Amino acid sequence: MLRTLFDALEKSMGHSLDGPASAMWALGLALVALQALAVVVRIALALSFSRAGLERAWVVRCGACGTSTRVGEPCSKCGASLSVPALGRLFARQRPPGPRRLRAGVAWSAVGAVLYGLASLRLVAWLAPSGVVERLFGGAALFAWAGLGHFLSLALGPRGRGPVARTRELLFSFAALTLLGCAVFLEETVRPVPERVLGHVTVLDASTVEIDGAKLSLAGPELGLEVQLVEHPGLGIGRVLPLAWLGAAKAPIELGTADAWLRDTAWKNAQTVMAAGGQVKRRTETFPLAPGARYEVVLREHDVLLKPAR
Repeated sequence: MLRTLFDALEKSMGHSLDGPASAMWALGLALVALQALAVVVRIALALSFSRAGLERAWVVRCGACGTSTRVGEPCSKCGASLSVPALGRLFARQRPPGPRRLRAGVAWSAVGAVLYGLASLRLVAWLAPSGVVERLFGGAALFAWAGLGHFLSLALGPRGRGPVARTRELLFSFAALTLLGCAVFLEETVRPVPERVLGHVTVLDASTVEIDGAKLSLAGPELGLEVQLVEHPGLGIGRVLPLAWLGAAKAPIELGTADAWLRDTAWKNAQTVMAAGGQVKRRTETFPLAPGARYEVVLREHDVLLKPAR
């Protein structure tokens, strides 16, 4: 349903959306790059300030003479004892970070910058939009990713921030992560589904075929393929899993770890999936064969096709 809606949108407004979509994708790339560089710049500034002997500290104004003095010390002019409110003591830092703490903070920030940069490269390569609507949602995903990096750097970074501020930044990080998930889901929804070749079939004679080097006996001039369909029509998502080739006997198809888990879990919990509005079912596709012909069995979204091999 969503794919059909976005296909119609791209056909009707593709030319008018091309410019904004390209601009959004380019701006998203720029924001992600700036966020990755911002951590590097902060590390460089921290090291530069440390070499110059500059320190950040909270100061309190003396009520007697008006002189500002670092928190935790008596007034530098009149020697009066300076008190800090109880609430202020929760946030005010009495001492600047020492050399060891500074080095640990720089190392922590460097690790975060490297991980964020690598994850950003992986995300950009994964998105790799080609269509107009794909670039639009891909740009939105990069916006959310840049925001996630910004808020996480504030919440988990070594710079002095109070518990309330860090909790707030974590909540903003969760919101950015939610937006990222929505944008990636929509980008994947509008992405054209590539064809997947399930097997190359060569008909050796009227009773035998060869499928990717393995021979299979036939009961007649036809080949069967058993598949399992897991879908949720309301969400517009679905997955077709090939189970076995069918001839005179059944030849199971080996799946990857994720697909095998989905196949077994969905079938085992079919009633739960159906109660949630989804469907889990199995069906058999049967294809007529011509002697001596060569074919490709292709999976295209929810359809299985038999095509003459090139």
